[in-house]
Amino acid sequence: IDPAAGGLPKSASRAMRKVQRLLALAESDNVHEAESAARAARRMMLRHNLSQVGTSRYGFRQLGRLSSRRSLHEKLLAAILIDHFFVSGIWTSAFDVESGRRGRVLEICGTPENLEVACWMHGFLLEAAERLWQKHREKSGSSGRERQRFLAGVMLGVRQQLAEQQRQDE
Repeated sequence: IDPAAGGLPKSASRAMRKVQRLLALAESDNVHEAESAARAARRMMLRHNLSQVGTSRYGFRQLGRLSSRRSLHEKLLAAILIDHFFVSGIWTSAFDVESGRRGRVLEICGTPENLEVACWMHGFLLEAAERLWQKHREKSGSSGRERQRFLAGVMLGVRQQLAEQQRQDE
């Protein structure tokens, strides 16, 4: 078990710290400021990743909870991380010692810096989607059955925005 599952690694570069600050700005309530900060962080990640070509420092992390089933929003979130945050991923079998259950969990592989960003984005997107669901539920009085569709819609929207940003950056 990796005890350094949170925060930046001690060897984090100056660029990585700047990316972290930009991603923190991306949590702003101001939509334009949040989008601008996320776009700037992505551009910096693109530059940073290019400078690391040829390095062999790779690690892995398991993200999310162990489960026998994966919901659509979790699958879409995995695709977002793999397509846009410079990590590779696979759903792998795992065993939870506390509950004695087997299940599957997302395992990502990449450089330590890219793992940190992908891990942070995983938590951020799940929390943001849940916050949006709670606001929507309070406004519309939606039932819990609609939650899965709503969360999948949030992830699809994020995926489409990132794909559009990627086209613009290229």
